[in-house]
Amino acid sequence: MKNTIKAEGTFTWKVIEEATGKVVETFSEKNMVVLIGKTNLTKLIGGDAAGKAVTQVSVGTNGTDPALSDNAITSAFTKNIDSVSYPDASSVEFNFTILGTEANGMTIREAGLILADNTLFARKTRADFAKTSANKLVGTWIIKFI
Repeated sequence: MKNTIKAEGTFTWKVIEEATGKVVETFSEKNMVVLIGKTNLTKLIGGDAAGKAVTQVSVGTNGTDPALSDNAITSAFTKNIDSVSYPDASSVEFNFTILGTEANGMTIREAGLILADNTLFARKTRADFAKTSANKLVGTWIIKFI
């Protein structure tokens, strides 16, 4: 009998016009849980949990495809997660908002989930997005154990 558990992520964000509230773009794709994120999951299960909760989201400028060895977001804008929920018994959902007053002038190419000890847990890249005060980003990041 073989029982394998994998962590699979889905990263979603909506670009919303600040003035009208209109959704102008929706982006949703699978993401990579990086090696150090998997290592920290084992520490959590083993009881070495200090600083291992996901507490922040970062966006940055590196468009290089994610790799298991990734350990940071480049030129990061980082902020606290808005809320955490549990859509089912094997998933956790992190919700975040980057306001019209935040990360302006940045060409966003990547995003990451960050643990309380500032360790990268998961990373996702996307096509260039020029962040301005005219828009905000509203997102969810779901990690599912399958």
